[in-house]
Amino acid sequence: MDSIQRQLNRNINLLNNRLKKIGREIRFSGFSASNQKKILSKLYGYRSRIAHGGEAKESLDNLTKIRAGNERVDKLWVHDWMRDMVKLLLLASIIEPDLVMDLK
Repeated sequence: MDSIQRQLNRNINLLNNRLKKIGREIRFSGFSASNQKKILSKLYGYRSRIAHGGEAKESLDNLTKIRAGNERVDKLWVHDWMRDMVKLLLLASIIEPDLVMDLK
């Protein structure tokens, strides 16, 4: 089975390729020069800490290390970034309903 992290990375790439057709994309500009795979790995680590009852502060600190401009990462910032990503997913799936099947 494919790991969730690999699926997430692959599906974000697929989503971004579809979004480019309408001049949109999921932006990672809030992060420093780190690559997308590393950013998603840190975000997934944060999610895992929350889901499994661990201490999420360490994961937020890890995200802060790759955040552009030395700004601290807080729960609200992660929430807003994820919300923007979901909005783009919904927009893309309205324009191209087959996308939902491709992402499964």
